[in-house]
Amino acid sequence: HALLDNAGYSDPDKVLATLDSLRQHTARLAESTQQRLNMLLPPALEIIGGQPDPQATLERFAALLQAIARRSTYLALLGEYPAALRQLVRLLAASPWAASLITRQPQLLDELIAPQHLMQLPDWAQLGAQLHAELDAHPGDTEAQMDALRRFKQVQTLRLLAQDVAGRLSLEALSDNLSYLADTLLAETLARCWEGLKTRHRDSPLFAIIGYGKLGGKELGYASDLDLVFLYDDADERAQEIYARLAQRINTWLGTLTPAGMLYETDLRLRPDGASGLLVSSTEAFRNYQLNHAWTWEHQALSRARFVCGNVAIGASFEALRHQVLCMPRDAEKLREEVLAMREKMHAGHPNNSGLFDLKHD
Repeated sequence: HALLDNAGYSDPDKVLATLDSLRQHTARLAESTQQRLNMLLPPALEIIGGQPDPQATLERFAALLQAIARRSTYLALLGEYPAALRQLVRLLAASPWAASLITRQPQLLDELIAPQHLMQLPDWAQLGAQLHAELDAHPGDTEAQMDALRRFKQVQTLRLLAQDVAGRLSLEALSDNLSYLADTLLAETLARCWEGLKTRHRDSPLFAIIGYGKLGGKELGYASDLDLVFLYDDADERAQEIYARLAQRINTWLGTLTPAGMLYETDLRLRPDGASGLLVSSTEAFRNYQLNHAWTWEHQALSRARFVCGNVAIGASFEALRHQVLCMPRDAEKLREEVLAMREKMHAGHPNNSGLFDLKHD
C-alpha cells in the first residue's frame, strides 16, 4: 500500500484488485510469459502512477495485457524498450478510444519502437505512393487489399494520435491530417473497386466522390464517419447501373468489419432525395436538383462540401455548381423562417431531455 501511495495511486485497494484480476486471467500462461509479465509490471506501475488518472490508465493497461498475453513477443517488446512502454502509457492515458484502438489491434505496438517515425509529420504524397505500391502487391486479392487499407489507416492514425498527445499538432492541423488520410484512402478504394468491377467499360471511371460534413470541411475527428455523395458524367447507356454497382462496392469496402477492423462508417443520406434517392447521380441530375428542388438545408450543406477524389472534370463541375448555389440571391425573411422551421424540426426529432446544455442542439 505504501509503495502504491508513493507512486501516485489514491486507492491502492483498487489497484491490487485490478492486478489480482490480471493474474487470474494470466494464471495458465507459460512460466516464461508470466516471468516477462512480472518483470514488466513494476516499471509500468511507476509510469502509470504519474498519469493524471492512474487507476483508469491501469485498467486500460491491464485490458491490453490480457489481449496480448498469449503473444509473448509483445510483452518482450515492452520490457526491452522502456521508451515504447512510456509512449504506450501516454496513449492509454490520453483516452479510452486510444486504448481501445491499440487493444483491438495490438500489432500497432510495433510502431512505438521507432519514435522517429511516430513523430514524423506525414507527407501524404509519399504515403499515398507507399499505399499504392502495397495494394499493387496484391492484384485481384480483395481481402488482402482491404486489410492493407485498414492497416494503413491504423498506423497513420496512431502516429497522429501520438503527435497529438505530445502537443505537436494543433486541433486544426490534426483535423486536416485526418481528412488527408481519409482522402488518400478514398482515392485508393475508388481505384481498386473500379479495377475489380466486372462490368467496367473504360479504363478510368467518369465518377467522383464528394465529401460533405466533417470530411467536406476538413474537420474530421478520430472516430468520425464519412458523409459521401457519388456523381458520374458518362453518356454510356449502362452508366447508371455500372456506377451504382461501383458506389455499392466502395461503400462495402469502407464499412465491412474484417479482422483488421472497419475502414469508415459512411452516411449516404445527403444525396438528392436522401435515403429514398438513387445511390449515384449524374452531374446533370445533381445540378437540376440543386437549382430547382433542393431544400434550404441541402444548400447549407454545400457550404461544407468539396470534391475529394475521382474524375477532376466532375470535381470542377461540382465546385462551380456549389459556388453558383451558395451565391444565389435569397429572400432574407423567407430564409430566416426556413432556418427556424428546420431547427424546430431538429429539436422535435432530437430533444435534449437531460436538463444540461447540449452544444450541438442548444
